[in-house]
Amino acid sequence: MIAAVPADDLHIREHRWGMNVSVLDESHRAREAAPHRRMRLDNGSHRWLIPALLIVVAVTTVALHVHIYTKVGPIDELQHIDYLYKSPALVAPGDRIGQDAMREEACRGLDYPGFPLPACSTGTVYRPGDFQEKGYNTASANTPLYYSITHGLATVLLRVTGMTSLVTAGRAVGGLWLGVGLLMTYFAGQRLGAGRWQLAALLIVIACAPAVVYPSATITPDAATFAVGAAVLWVALWWEKRPQRRWPMIVIVTALALAMKMTNIVVIGAIGLYMLLRLIQLHLPRQNDSEDVAPDESPAGRSWIIGGTALASSALVVTLGWLAVQHALTHGDLSDIPMNQQFTATTLVVSPLVGNLGNWITPLSNAWASVGNPELTTVLQRLGQLLIAAGLIATALFGERSLRIRTMAWACLATAFVGASVFIVASFYAQSVYVPPPARYGYTLVPMMVALTATCIRTRTATAIMVLIAAGTLTLSFARLA
Repeated sequence: MIAAVPADDLHIREHRWGMNVSVLDESHRAREAAPHRRMRLDNGSHRWLIPALLIVVAVTTVALHVHIYTKVGPIDELQHIDYLYKSPALVAPGDRIGQDAMREEACRGLDYPGFPLPACSTGTVYRPGDFQEKGYNTASANTPLYYSITHGLATVLLRVTGMTSLVTAGRAVGGLWLGVGLLMTYFAGQRLGAGRWQLAALLIVIACAPAVVYPSATITPDAATFAVGAAVLWVALWWEKRPQRRWPMIVIVTALALAMKMTNIVVIGAIGLYMLLRLIQLHLPRQNDSEDVAPDESPAGRSWIIGGTALASSALVVTLGWLAVQHALTHGDLSDIPMNQQFTATTLVVSPLVGNLGNWITPLSNAWASVGNPELTTVLQRLGQLLIAAGLIATALFGERSLRIRTMAWACLATAFVGASVFIVASFYAQSVYVPPPARYGYTLVPMMVALTATCIRTRTATAIMVLIAAGTLTLSFARLA
């Protein structure tokens, strides 16, 4: 039985419903109009505002560091300077450093108190034995790729700016390397669904970290490491959309990453583990997507196999090929090199394997060298590394809405946790050495950590806080290097 509704009451209800419908219509039209307004902004100059800001931050922070830090860095920069001068020629194991590099150190000084150096002179013929590592170029483990690119760009800077030192110009090129890395991470983060301002704020904080600025502002293949890690991440995400056609790019970027520096294999290992986990997920019983798991777009199983095979095979070929080249070019008695004497090992000890677990979860924990205000260096050093470490762990353990993002976080976290121990085992069995892997060997994971952390910043309040932190960090960074 249907209850009768008074006409007046029905009229009132219709009037109210009509008002609600009209309000809903206006709200719907407003929502439809909003994307168009955003699209107009995105298609205009505002679309490149954040990328331009990131480039300016990278170039400025590196330039300030280059201006105040004139000494030769204590972490093998002498050997890298020698390779820079000699590039594009290949430096072979057993080669000694040349006169240009020795003169740079004698005249600039070494940022290592207590090491005696010959006097600065333009006419002196220096002896390699008077310098570190008895004058052997221990950077011979690297290919000439980084040095050749940096040398070419530095030569352009010398002509355009009027600089007179190849080393100073080469250090300044580090701002471009860092800028490329920030941009690639920004675009990779957007492919993961992170917001623009969240990414920008977090990248500025990381770009001001002394452990990022120092290698970017000195002559070392680590100046390109941020860019390498970001490029590998971006290419992997780009490949996922067209896996059948784009797998050759996986081969190319893997080869280039390892040619820059062999320790870049860390990020390749993380991406390889991500591919393996995604392949395994395809063969697990399907779970009903709950509210906290968004629908997933993923290549088919055959595509993951193709991508993983391309990654692994190219890494293996480049690694074995470069080891063969080095072995063929080796000359002299390498046991005379102090570094080789220091790290030669006859047994594999278990305690370092346990002690180094989790060492790369905080890859920015070491500032390399103290430059500028020491108190501000400490603050900036701790802030960036804690943010991305916490973001990585939060994404892996407490979940993002996307299974794909959580899987990548687990792959990155697992690599960061066991990577240093795996490195010890691989070094021992490949070269009979024990090299305590510093935190910076996990540096290529930083772009992935940044992109994953940015996906956790979802509320307006959290975004506003990150923007304020970025502004404060930038101010402190300029104050540190002023």
